[in-house]
Amino acid sequence: MKAQLARSGISLAGMFIALGIFLRWGDDLVPLAIALVVVAVGFGAAEVAFRRMADPETRRRDLEERARE
Repeated sequence: MKAQLARSGISLAGMFIALGIFLRWGDDLVPLAIALVVVAVGFGAAEVAFRRMADPETRRRDLEERARE
């Protein structure tokens, strides 16, 4: 459960930071690119944190749930 919460929290933090960058710097191409990079790094960091924190059973269930969708 901790691994899933960490993954969600890190992803949400990355999205919040990206939204803040976009709203603060305007709707130009450079802030949009930076925001997209921040979101991608946030999702990557979230997956790394999940894989390090989750036990093998949690990882297996996560993969099964993703396969069903």
